Amino acid sequence: MTRPFSDAAGVACRGYSLPFQRRITDFGSEKAFERASRQVKEHYDLDISPSTVRRITQGHGERVQDHPELTQGRANKETCAQQLIAETDGTMIPTVTTDANCEGDRRKTRQVGWKEVRLSLVYEHGSTEPIFATTTGSTDVVGDQLACCASVIGMDRQTMIHAVGDGATWIPDQMDRAFGAQSRFLIDFYHLSDYLAAASKSCSADHRAWLKEQQERMKTGEIGAVIATLELHLEPSSVQDQDAPVRACLRYIRKELCVPHSHPKLLNTQADTCSLCPAD
Repeated sequence: MTRPFSDAAGVACRGYSLPFQRRITDFGSEKAFERASRQVKEHYDLDISPSTVRRITQGHGERVQDHPELTQGRANKETCAQQLIAETDGTMIPTVTTDANCEGDRRKTRQVGWKEVRLSLVYEHGSTEPIFATTTGSTDVVGDQLACCASVIGMDRQTMIHAVGDGATWIPDQMDRAFGAQSRFLIDFYHLSDYLAAASKSCSADHRAWLKEQQERMKTGEIGAVIATLELHLEPSSVQDQDAPVRACLRYIRKELCVPHSHPKLLNTQADTCSLCPAD
């Protein structure tokens, strides 16, 4: 049977055009499939079931994952990047699984759990177009993805990598694994400031001014002065960790900023170690 409109529009019976699939995928990749279904209805006045949104979104996700550019890089790139910025982090997401071998109602085998998903990005210095990668796999997969993203942009042996992350040990480990001596790792100032902000209310009545002062000290490499200030307000050992923000802040600074690492951790400072920190 000839269907002139279907042939001209590039759609099959009960199918969806590629431009419409793109819009469905945009919604489905950002929010729950049921919410995405409602958003399609709101924007285009079309009733698309959540299962259809899931099928289309996941189908395009699988094709993107196997795209040659993500595994081979840009072999024809004329010039190599001089400096790249690489970042990665993880977060927990809720998961729902059912028994695929169940012959009855699979909803009765529904189990809710949590799984860590890790997002990475790499971009050239001065660029606003990062290359993204994500996985629920091991940390080694993250390292492989970081190297792949850098390859896509145009990394060679002369490229310097500016790596950024929080204090999770797997992050500098994978940056080192992916880039080796070509990279330098920078502790995320935002995460450090979270610890200082939590401690500030125990250290000064004017906690905002105190926080700003410690942040400026950190930026100029005065780690020892910050530690000395925190130690004046250290909670007694009888106080539980969850109620001891000063202790938590001290522990974070000593662990992440003052103890020498195989891969240097910098903080816009001129020194990585502090004489006030206990020796290993």
